[in-house]
Amino acid sequence: MLAPIFELTDENITDILARLSKSKNDPVTIKIDLTDAQLAQFSERKPFFRGVTIQSKLTRSYPYDELFAHVIGYVGRINDKETKRIDKDRYAGTDLIGKIGIEDYYEDILLGQPGYQSVETDALGNILRQLDTKPPVAGNDITLSLDYGLQQVAQQQLDGRRGAIVAIDPKNGDVLAFVSNPSYDPTLLSQASPLRIMAICVKIWISRSIIVRYKGHTHPALRLNLLKA
Repeated sequence: MLAPIFELTDENITDILARLSKSKNDPVTIKIDLTDAQLAQFSERKPFFRGVTIQSKLTRSYPYDELFAHVIGYVGRINDKETKRIDKDRYAGTDLIGKIGIEDYYEDILLGQPGYQSVETDALGNILRQLDTKPPVAGNDITLSLDYGLQQVAQQQLDGRRGAIVAIDPKNGDVLAFVSNPSYDPTLLSQASPLRIMAICVKIWISRSIIVRYKGHTHPALRLNLLKA
């Protein structure tokens, strides 16, 4: 009954069941970014879905779509390999982690500290009273040296062709533009199942901008500077 409400595909259901079998007592996210219609339909049928709840959660927003995708990267669900190496206490409030790019490299800086809320519930999971609360601590902000206007110009110069453009300030080595084509929509990847991610990325997984060689050596100025944290 959940599948038609949340428009779950067979691939979605397979992924959810796989995560449920490994999650033990941890909650598993079924669907994010619900529409008002889906919320209304679920609310009408909530008594039939014991153990399933709707919760508000923070997700990453990528307002420029493909423009900065190869440098910023994206966040996605924590996989089995990542589960073995992360501090589970720090990730108690989220099932997302930086996968590639800035999101991955500065994951420890961007990640905050989880809060918690202890509550008393009835047999159906309805909250009866709140016992204790600890507010979360937000992660740090970072500012990159990328120039939005120059990034747009670089993307326009590629004009849909395969390739890469990197613009570097010769005075200090700041990366001002970093474009690789074809690109991808980081928002789509952050919400996709592992199988869907592989299907999307099979042609664009490696950024052509990452390796730039000059006389056989990686360019020493090809770095992304952390200007403020």
